[in-house]
Amino acid sequence: ARISVTVGLISVGLSMLGGITLGAIAGYYGGKTEVIIMSMIPINAEEFDEIIKEDKETCVMVFHKESCSVCKHLVPVAEKVSGEFEGKIKFYSLSVSDPEVLARFKEMKLLGVPQTVFIDKGEKKEALPGNISDEIIRKETKHLLSSGKGFFGKLKSLF
Repeated sequence: ARISVTVGLISVGLSMLGGITLGAIAGYYGGKTEVIIMSMIPINAEEFDEIIKEDKETCVMVFHKESCSVCKHLVPVAEKVSGEFEGKIKFYSLSVSDPEVLARFKEMKLLGVPQTVFIDKGEKKEALPGNISDEIIRKETKHLLSSGKGFFGKLKSLF
């Protein structure tokens, strides 16, 4: 029993050390290094303004809050999907715990977290609330990349 506890503690320690090291490298070098190491890029309000208002990027943004249990499930799902689109489209993570990010969240007329927002050339195309599946994120991202309106946009236009 002592051996398995020791092995467990060693593996947790090594995983933690590896995570801290990769996070530090991504944070220090930023840019392409950050995109390679971290599939979903955490950003603040200033970076949001640059991405949306200045660069008019096509991207996927996940708004979340650290204390939200649904958010804790969605963020890893979105991060997993983001790895599949690496080099094609960027995925960003924004915490509404930051008052400035919350202000941008409200400007986009979003209610409740989590929200997965699909942005085309700086314009909000889709905003899907709640715990959505990886299949929906994948499908909507593919539609966004092909300049399609997306499944939910087509569904909304029927009503």
